[in-house]
Amino acid sequence: SDEINQLDWTEREKEDQHIAFVRSLISLRKNYHVFRLRSKEEIRRRFHVIETKHPVFGFTLLGDDTDFSIYINPSNDDFPLQLPSPGKWEVAISNIPPKQQSVIGEFITVKPYEFLVLKKSRKMIELEKLEYTTLNTGK
Repeated sequence: SDEINQLDWTEREKEDQHIAFVRSLISLRKNYHVFRLRSKEEIRRRFHVIETKHPVFGFTLLGDDTDFSIYINPSNDDFPLQLPSPGKWEVAISNIPPKQQSVIGEFITVKPYEFLVLKKSRKMIELEKLEYTTLNTGK
């Protein structure tokens, strides 16, 4: 009923951070097809569970141009994690304001009660390969 589901507008300001977080999740889903998979085959091809220390849950979504790694830490402890691949990962979304907006390498720590979405552009990988080849061959 409306009595249960209605928003108390006098209390709304207290929830600004939560509202912004949910809006960012909605925006991410709208902007990237990989968050709207429609078939079992697509899910099997693009969704992969990542091995993490208990109780952290992680998975990766392989997009056409951008890959995502999502981690959920339901505990009161920090957990070090190894990302699915090295490189430059950007913090797309976190419910905890990150100290840095990107991670270079393949290791990160997920904070207590953190929901973390990292993204990595495949275009950047191709650019890095080109730069590496140019530096090492002079061509």
